[in-house]
Amino acid sequence: MRIRAWKMTRSLSPPARRSAAPCHSYSKRQPVGVHLFPSGPGFVAVAEVVLAGVSSPCLKVATQAAHAAAALLRADHQSNPVQYEELEKLVEAIMRRCSELPLPASSRRRGSLKGPEPSSQDSGAGGFVLQALVCFLAACRLAEHCSSEPGLKENVFTAPSRPSQGPDPLESMCLCLLRCCDTLCIPTVTRQCECSPSAQMLQHFFSSLSCQFSLLPSFMPSFAVKLASSGVFRFALEHKAVFCTGNRNPSLNAACCGFLQRLSVCLLSQSAPAVCIHPQDCAEMEALLQSGLPSVRCRLCDWPALLCEAPAPHCDPATPRATQYCLLTLLHLTLQYGDRLLPDSTVFSCVVTLLCSVQEQGESPPPPSVLRSAFYLLSVTQGKSPSLDRAPLQYITKALCSSPSFSSLYTHHPPLLHFIFHYPELANHFGPQVLELWLSHRPEATPQSDTHSKKIEQGQEADPDVTHLQALLEKNPSVILTLLGMVCTREAPLAERALEVLEGFLHSRRGCEANLEALLRPTLLQVLQQVNLESSQGTGVGGSLPVVLRLLCLMQTSSSPENHMDGIHFKLLYQGCVTVKRSNERSQPP
Repeated sequence: MRIRAWKMTRSLSPPARRSAAPCHSYSKRQPVGVHLFPSGPGFVAVAEVVLAGVSSPCLKVATQAAHAAAALLRADHQSNPVQYEELEKLVEAIMRRCSELPLPASSRRRGSLKGPEPSSQDSGAGGFVLQALVCFLAACRLAEHCSSEPGLKENVFTAPSRPSQGPDPLESMCLCLLRCCDTLCIPTVTRQCECSPSAQMLQHFFSSLSCQFSLLPSFMPSFAVKLASSGVFRFALEHKAVFCTGNRNPSLNAACCGFLQRLSVCLLSQSAPAVCIHPQDCAEMEALLQSGLPSVRCRLCDWPALLCEAPAPHCDPATPRATQYCLLTLLHLTLQYGDRLLPDSTVFSCVVTLLCSVQEQGESPPPPSVLRSAFYLLSVTQGKSPSLDRAPLQYITKALCSSPSFSSLYTHHPPLLHFIFHYPELANHFGPQVLELWLSHRPEATPQSDTHSKKIEQGQEADPDVTHLQALLEKNPSVILTLLGMVCTREAPLAERALEVLEGFLHSRRGCEANLEALLRPTLLQVLQQVNLESSQGTGVGGSLPVVLRLLCLMQTSSSPENHMDGIHFKLLYQGCVTVKRSNERSQPP
């Protein structure tokens, strides 16, 4: 049986002098609908021989065995039922062998991407890694094919009445592929590309990463965050610029664009709890990335010039704008996950220039998804950039007002608060909406967030959202009046949240300064006077009266003696207390 299996592997593996990529001439010889292995035992025997070849100490033999494994992983070479367990062993052994290989000798310094790939990449460790990636991609595509064929998901010979034992074999294989991709494939390719990057190797690598998003969608949110946080955007964009400039390597460009598009859409769609993203926005962003990513082939140092470039007068502005909007989305995602592709001051000036250019050219405003990215970038990079002048500030205000819903531009992060209230013009337009969205935010339900919420309720830990807002009040006391308006006009629980912030702020400011009292107390007394007037006219008592009384009493106890209320103010306070008492008596049943 082993001799026969060995002869079968000889027919699967092409001669060594040929390319390491899969040879399609063998598929043409095999009639359609005819499977190479009609039964499982024959497939298992061949797989064992290929597995032994992969473990050979001779790297040339191991490379040929990996080549045979890639052919063995074709859909029309599978037995019935599919031997998923054997496929897992084979793929895992090949990828593990990759991780054990030494780095190829190279005269390049670490991280350098200059020059073409070495001419000896088809031999030695580089050749085996390339063939292993071909094999891994073949396994991913086989899993995709089996997922779309109901007859291949399970053993067709299993009795229907027999309950399934253990995990689904196809799902187990997909988990194995994701595990190999995470722990073996990515580190190996990253290590290899530090010394001798290869366009062909990267093409198979990015294609394999793309496959993961269709094999196990439920695992992709955490996997995508891990990829973005580890600098995969920079890795992909830098190598894309090296190998795809001037329309070179279109296959690599397509594979890289497909991966970046899937990764970006996954990251954007899962940010919905913090951002009001609608399904239409997700489709819009996906179309934007699909049209703009292929033209992003320049180095990162050339991005500022591309972002600030205005379309030619007689040219269709759609293409350059699509590329620029795509760059804004990429900058947003990378910065959100801790990877600064460009200096903050450069990003800030480029975003301002782009928004001004769109309006100066008389073009339609950017779509909401792009405006959200621009708004995020401006707020995050404002701290290390000069303040905006009046003209660009008007352009930005007009751009933000062009969105049908401000909530679609909102991202829950502290710099946005400080950016809006740093400029009075923006605060007048968007301040109340930003505060309302901030106070309405609730973290996504996770075990960690549930535990955190319980600690906050028990007083063991401060609410970070309240803490950030109180820090804003320290720098911008005028925000207090906006919060007070929310306390008096909004429904619970939003009014209670605003009251919590105000009370916490006043508690922390024992011995209120004169300027703070001069700002807050007159407003509180005006509200109290208005409520008393409405009560005397028989129009009812507002629900904000108890809140106003609470804040006035808190200010009275925390203020200095020279700032205490006078007799007229005490009469208003007394009348307000009487009004509340009468209202409570009327509300009680007889």
